[in-house]
Amino acid sequence: MLGLVVARNEVAGCSPGGLYFSQTAGLQLLDNWIHDNVQPTSGGEGHGVYLSNAATDDVVVRGNVFEDNDGPGIHMNGDASVGGDGIQTGHRFEANIVVGNGMNGFNMDGVRDAFFVNNVFADNGRHGMRGYRIDAAAGPAGFVLINNTFVGNDASAAKLSEDDGGHVLFNNLVVANTENGFDIAESTPMAAANLVLDGTAGVFVDAAVRDYRLAMGSPAIDQGVPSFAGHEAPPIDANEFPRVPAPPDAGAYELGSR
Repeated sequence: MLGLVVARNEVAGCSPGGLYFSQTAGLQLLDNWIHDNVQPTSGGEGHGVYLSNAATDDVVVRGNVFEDNDGPGIHMNGDASVGGDGIQTGHRFEANIVVGNGMNGFNMDGVRDAFFVNNVFADNGRHGMRGYRIDAAAGPAGFVLINNTFVGNDASAAKLSEDDGGHVLFNNLVVANTENGFDIAESTPMAAANLVLDGTAGVFVDAAVRDYRLAMGSPAIDQGVPSFAGHEAPPIDANEFPRVPAPPDAGAYELGSR
């Protein structure tokens, strides 16, 4: 199936998961609220969304909330045994809120050449993002992470293993995750202006109620760069609030975002 658009839905309380897509090149998931999908007593993972099999390429995931699902917010799998090239490529994730899920916020087996811009990964039960190779034909490569916020995840902000490298990371805000900030197998990812902090005090408006906009005086203000490694910082933040002229703030939100 090509060009499917799924927009402005609430998907909640489903088991073994919320939404399942297979071989859906060009899928767009826009402005959905996907929450509290549950793991059954036997089998299933409680995914918010499952993107399965090769040929599920060039997916756009924008403006969604993946919240309090039993498993990952999204699970992606290149599924080499099913056929095709065994990988998924060309995904773009923008301005999503991925919070309180029981496992990794994004779980990615065989995902490559993907963009992550203006997303919030918070309070997930494992890593904010996890890329690897188990069922797929290859591990992660060519990830671009710009102006994302990672806070309070119960492991790393992002962990990439079985990794072919080529990653670019800048203007990301990494706060109070229980393990490493970025745990990436590539020894020298291209990185600039990523701010790593130990605690949330003074950083956000109110992290306790999942308001990850920047507080007045936040150490993330003006900590970004306008461009790096051939990529531009986004001109707007996760709320479509304009980013001020250089330097932009680190993380998904610019100061004053509404």
